[in-house]
Amino acid sequence: MLAAASSLVTTTASLSTRAVANDFPADFYFKQLVVGQDFATSSSSVHSLARNMNNYVYVLGDKSTGDAIVVDGAWDPDGIMALVARDNMTLVSFVATHFHW
Repeated sequence: MLAAASSLVTTTASLSTRAVANDFPADFYFKQLVVGQDFATSSSSVHSLARNMNNYVYVLGDKSTGDAIVVDGAWDPDGIMALVARDNMTLVSFVATHFHW
């Protein structure tokens, strides 16, 4: 799975928005979530701000174990967890590559 994740890092820069590479192993779970579109969609002031940020959140996992990690999750942790749970995956870790203010 690590090789597939490395491939993701090198290939996503050349992919159009929301496109997903199809050469991952069958048990590799990948989601690109758009803040304000896929989650953080309420009318709250925080979610309104989030919609203007144009942020992406990535979820990577192993379908055979059901374990997943979220990369740069922000704005709506409950919403992210609900989306992942709908795919019968469980978030087991979080990776933050950067932060704002």
